[in-house]
Amino acid sequence: MKRRIISLIAMVLLLSQLACPALAEDALVPEVKICSSYWEDGVLHTYAQFSQEDPTSLETTLLVSNAMMQQVHPETLQDAGASIHYMLLIDASSSMASFRTRITYLARELMKTQQNVHISVAQFGSGVSLVAADLTQWEEVRAALNSISYNKEVSNITGCAAEALEMLGKEGYADGGEMTNLVVITDGEAWYSDDTQTEQQMELQANTYAKRMIAAYPEIVIHTFSFGQWNTEAQEILQDHRGLHGAGNNAATMG
Repeated sequence: MKRRIISLIAMVLLLSQLACPALAEDALVPEVKICSSYWEDGVLHTYAQFSQEDPTSLETTLLVSNAMMQQVHPETLQDAGASIHYMLLIDASSSMASFRTRITYLARELMKTQQNVHISVAQFGSGVSLVAADLTQWEEVRAALNSISYNKEVSNITGCAAEALEMLGKEGYADGGEMTNLVVITDGEAWYSDDTQTEQQMELQANTYAKRMIAAYPEIVIHTFSFGQWNTEAQEILQDHRGLHGAGNNAATMG
């Protein structure tokens, strides 16, 4: 809990610094977007996306605390030697079966980045089931995706996203230095039960759980891709401004 509080404070300070250049002696580079961060040996490491100018010639000032500033030169994840972990959390409801090939396209594009990419594949219905973890070869990823049977009757989108976040948060940072992403792939419509009262109760519980886990693990970036019409509340909860959120048929572009 203490680590998360420190993380939140540091991130707020960092965002404040980026939003208010006057706080530093040197003006900050405009259009800086904080992408993600990780903790290692008590230090907050933050990845930022800069403008279209040459990133190797840019210098920015990051506010580490009220008393100390640190000037750093941006570098790519590959140059930094950091690993990137994507958990592909795939809706395994029967309505998703026709999108199997497009999901494969998305995953294939992720593997092309060649920046120390590790992929886990999980499926969900009423709960999350891990299919395969820590894959680094495309053939392994493709085999894991092909093994998914799209036969789930329940589609608990926000609840299962929360379960995956908790899983990643508890187990994904043992080695440090890893940028972790949760990619929720669905056709958008949550479904729990034919009984209206049960449906509403379960949806409320799932949404509450998701909000709690998002707040608990802010260092995990959530991305979403939907092949259909989003459930409005689920969309609002999961579509964090740090992540990428696609819809439609072109999953390869999202990847």
